[in-house]
Amino acid sequence: MIYTIKYLCAALLAAATFNAASADWDMVESSADQQVFFDIQSVNNEETGLVQVRVLQNFAKTNEEMGQGVYEHKSRVMLVGVDCQNGLVSYEQWSLHAGALGTGSTVWADGMQNGPAFFRPEHESGYDYVVRNVCSSALARPNFDFTQNEK
Repeated sequence: MIYTIKYLCAALLAAATFNAASADWDMVESSADQQVFFDIQSVNNEETGLVQVRVLQNFAKTNEEMGQGVYEHKSRVMLVGVDCQNGLVSYEQWSLHAGALGTGSTVWADGMQNGPAFFRPEHESGYDYVVRNVCSSALARPNFDFTQNEK
């Protein structure tokens, strides 16, 4: 039993280390049910006015929201578009993983086919904190040409 716990802790630490090396995950929500992180290094401002960022959701239990046996997953990594002006989020690409912290086999990966489908995140939810953090970053603010104001 002790060896099983040590093995499990070592596996989770290795997974966290692996993911930490490839991204700079900042935790924005932690509850008994889930953890939500965003990758500060992935924030970029698209020409369309949306800000993109990678989000990692880690679940305490295998997520079966799509029906038992259908795309069961412990974590998901998503590329989301954030409309900072209106405080909205849209999923752009996603991958669902059998393991914690974006590890294990990919059980489903896809992307939005017909443009963004925005939603307003619940107040003080993980996505609400993602919007607040991303939209307050320097990359989310429009790039102004200050030379035009000098004329």
